[in-house]
Amino acid sequence: MNLAKACHALGVSRSGYHAHLRKHERPRRCQDDQLAIEIRAAFTASRNTFGSPRLMHALPAKGLRHGNNRIARLMREQHLRVRQKRRFVPRTTVADKTATAAPNHLLQRPVLKRLNEVWVTDICFAPPHGAHPSGSLRLATSSLG
Repeated sequence: MNLAKACHALGVSRSGYHAHLRKHERPRRCQDDQLAIEIRAAFTASRNTFGSPRLMHALPAKGLRHGNNRIARLMREQHLRVRQKRRFVPRTTVADKTATAAPNHLLQRPVLKRLNEVWVTDICFAPPHGAHPSGSLRLATSSLG
């Protein structure tokens, strides 16, 4: 489509189109360009974990006060996406059923002659109960003898 047809379809004159191309950028657009640079720097400093609400609270330290929607729009324009946290999955057991167990070094020791010669520990993960996602780890220690 040529320029004359495009201007006619949009209802603007060709001279108005060319005047629009020559005019200076508006102050808001200049502010957006500067703010976009600061947003990218703060986003990178957060290791891509800050979304627009957290960036909105982090930017006043640099003397910038802007709304959440404006920051979100500038993040979208720059294609800045927050890295999502992964769900915690405990890795306390071996998923491979064919894996061999760790050797029992206590069987290779001589018979214990006094108390507190050998200590054994174990870590046990208790899965969460209810809606709270964090489980609890329990460390069990006992002496043999």
